[in-house]
Amino acid sequence: MSEEISGLVQLMAATARGDRSAFEVLYGRTSGRLYSLCLRMLDSTEGAQDVLQETYMKIWHHAGEYHPQRGSPMTWMISIGRYACMDVLRQRRYPRDLD
Repeated sequence: MSEEISGLVQLMAATARGDRSAFEVLYGRTSGRLYSLCLRMLDSTEGAQDVLQETYMKIWHHAGEYHPQRGSPMTWMISIGRYACMDVLRQRRYPRDLD
């Protein structure tokens, strides 16, 4: 396991324990890549920012569900961001009638 991945695994474990400073470091190390993904998928700065925030809220709340045996932390976080983007794209395509 590379040093970068090992460091992210440790940050994920600390985040799962509720360590806000570890989450802040995790955000600093990974948000650029996740924002880039969201921006490419949504083609909207505002939409990408909203989904990025939603993605990190999910990461914060579900960090304990991450298992290093299943893949790297970045892969896990990218999948959360990707699915959040897909939800937004689905809503754009098939808006719900609230009436």
